[in-house]
Amino acid sequence: MAFNGYSSPEICTRCGGACCKGLPGRCRPSDFGATRQEIEAALPAALETHYEEFDGEYVLPQRTLHGCVFLTPTGCTLPFASRPYECRMLEPREGDERCVRHADHYDYYVHAWRAFRELLRALRIMRREALRR
Repeated sequence: MAFNGYSSPEICTRCGGACCKGLPGRCRPSDFGATRQEIEAALPAALETHYEEFDGEYVLPQRTLHGCVFLTPTGCTLPFASRPYECRMLEPREGDERCVRHADHYDYYVHAWRAFRELLRALRIMRREALRR
């Protein structure tokens, strides 16, 4: 079985989600499906509800005044396996230590989403037009 990330709800609950309040974790395209067709089918609904594209470069959960849209006072509303890749690759630490990031470098996300850039751009235009109406 493949490693799926670092899960430690006890530590995260005590911490209150400091990482999640700072910046939501970036998603890999594979967070939305196993094939290009699945990813392309899932993105429009995801971007309409809880996700946003960042300058056409990559996708991450929507940010609110309190951090990640999925963060609540009782923790993340997503099951661990459904969280963005970068969230699953945070290794929680006790006390005042910050989480250890085991995720990919920023450039990875930009490269991984490059194949979907036109779709992200088209969806952004559609959302802007819908807001004008």
